[in-house]
Amino acid sequence: MNTINVIYLGTMQINSDSDNLLKKLEHQKNTYCQNLESVEKNKIENIQLIESKKANSLSLLKEIEMKKSQIINEKPSLLRPLKSVRNVLGNKKIETVISDLQNNYIVIQNDIQKIKTLIERDDGRIRDISKQIDDTIAQMEFIRTQKKSGFELFDGKWVSFSEIPKLLEIKIGLANNFENMSPFDFEHFVARLLQEMGYKTEVTKKTGDYGTDIIAKKGNKIIAVQCKRHNEKNLVGNKLIQQLLGSMNFYHATQCIFVTTSYYTKPAITQAQNAPIELWDKDTFHNLVKKHLLNLDIDQIFNAIEKEKQKEKAKREAEQNAAVKKKQAREIKKQERIAKAEVKKQINDDKRICPRCGGGKMKTRKYCSKCKKELQSERRYEY
Repeated sequence: MNTINVIYLGTMQINSDSDNLLKKLEHQKNTYCQNLESVEKNKIENIQLIESKKANSLSLLKEIEMKKSQIINEKPSLLRPLKSVRNVLGNKKIETVISDLQNNYIVIQNDIQKIKTLIERDDGRIRDISKQIDDTIAQMEFIRTQKKSGFELFDGKWVSFSEIPKLLEIKIGLANNFENMSPFDFEHFVARLLQEMGYKTEVTKKTGDYGTDIIAKKGNKIIAVQCKRHNEKNLVGNKLIQQLLGSMNFYHATQCIFVTTSYYTKPAITQAQNAPIELWDKDTFHNLVKKHLLNLDIDQIFNAIEKEKQKEKAKREAEQNAAVKKKQAREIKKQERIAKAEVKKQINDDKRICPRCGGGKMKTRKYCSKCKKELQSERRYEY
């Protein structure tokens, strides 16, 4: 089979959808062929089994005829009663054997019918599988014919081979300078690019990132990366460069990379000249995407980005839930302290109730001021 495993675009090579489909169809055809071989083998075994069953049934018929010939057809005679009884008993034994042989013959005939049904089913499966094999071969031949004619399969459609580079750039976002990406998606896209360049990456939080969107690591190097998906005419100024440089200490970074789909102002370029920072403008970024990402499965790239986003979303939700639970725990402890304070206050208030009048607050350990005056007054008139 003369097929091209990859498509070359300049110095790049991309996986061919048609070749992937050919491999899939080839595997499918091999599976069908294995199934067909198995069914045909099973059919042959059943045919051989039928022949064996038929031979057994013929053998049984011969044995039945032989047994029937052994039956004595003499009429009972009063002159020879013992012989007559022996003949009757012998005939009954032979008839029993014949009955068993006939039952076995019926069982074998039923087995033969069942096996014939299985063979008919196998014949149907053989026709179906053979058709599947023929259809698969026809599809493979069609794909090879299309490839020889200069067409390639792209997203389920046959297009001219020369159109593929443009279609790839449209699909990944190069054609419109990634304007359909959200800023957050663009950060993940840049992180994927850095991964292909050999870095381990981590996208920072949406807020409180101190001007750094991605932390990239390679060996002992820690790189702070900021991403700005700007319109081509919206130039990046030196203020954003200063912000990124200022975030280095927070992340213990030794270098910075500023990535934009636009360009930089002259002050920004001057600011970066003597600083540990790389400026990736539109041209640099596009070239790196073409070199490291355009040769990959673009659908898988975006699927991986989406999974990473979902993973980070789940992580943020888990952190938020943990913060809510922590706040609720603090609130519960606060309420418990308030409740304990109220109980303690109530106990103290109960201790201060006057035992004589059950009312006024006690200023001494025994009675309230009113009761104390009354008791003093009563004592004056005691004799």
